[in-house]
Amino acid sequence: MRIMFARHNGIGDICMAIPFMAVVAHAGHEVHFMTDPSNVNWCRQIMPFAQSRSMDMNPYADHRLGIAGYDAYVNFNNVEQVDYYTELMGVPVPIRQVLYLALTRQHGLPVPAQFSPGRFVERPVVPKSEAVMVFSKAAGNVSRTLLPNVVEDIVRVYPDAVVDPTYPDKWDLFRAIAGARLVVSTESGPYHIAETVGTPWRALYTTFSPEVLSHFYESGKCLQSSVSCSPCHKHSGCLDIQCTGRFDNVKEWLIENDPVARELGSKKL
Repeated sequence: MRIMFARHNGIGDICMAIPFMAVVAHAGHEVHFMTDPSNVNWCRQIMPFAQSRSMDMNPYADHRLGIAGYDAYVNFNNVEQVDYYTELMGVPVPIRQVLYLALTRQHGLPVPAQFSPGRFVERPVVPKSEAVMVFSKAAGNVSRTLLPNVVEDIVRVYPDAVVDPTYPDKWDLFRAIAGARLVVSTESGPYHIAETVGTPWRALYTTFSPEVLSHFYESGKCLQSSVSCSPCHKHSGCLDIQCTGRFDNVKEWLIENDPVARELGSKKL
């Protein structure tokens, strides 16, 4: 069968979708993938099993059940509405991949037994370094921006860390993360990339359950925000609280969960 998957802009959201597309392709189906134009290049690099192309529709308003020329259309572009799906399913949604699974099964397609995208991709071949990359903010989401004191704590553990690096395109970012020793991030995209390319990661987390994410992913660990209302599913955050601003004992947690930092911790701190 010819199957069309769709996911719009977020790198992390696409990384989460990789196992589902890969399993369908490995079952012998012809897989196509519609996404934002800025994603097409890196998707083609790491997903040779899917024919990636730019979207020709509104990814959120248009949820057609079928597209001419395809046997199934699996649209992942509405999974941010976690509260809607929780009400629809009658049970809490523990992690977003559960929604990917439900939407794929809706079309009678096979689904992966586990959710780590790193098992399904062509990883970039790049030399490894001792670089630690820190991503302290999410584009357009103030609630997922680390306060300066949290960034300072991270840099105390990793004095040579590169904070909020920029790259000319997303494929360059993938290659840089593939070559890093460690990624520390409050933005979801970088640690999903790290999981995809096999780089260890540490997530300063505010949504869903860190225990659930750590159970399904293989290369990282999560520290949940100490704000009383976290975890929370509000994609744009709240105006009156900066949920990623409070992390208890972040220095100690990083040292405890990173053998290199643990070995050097007494010297650095």
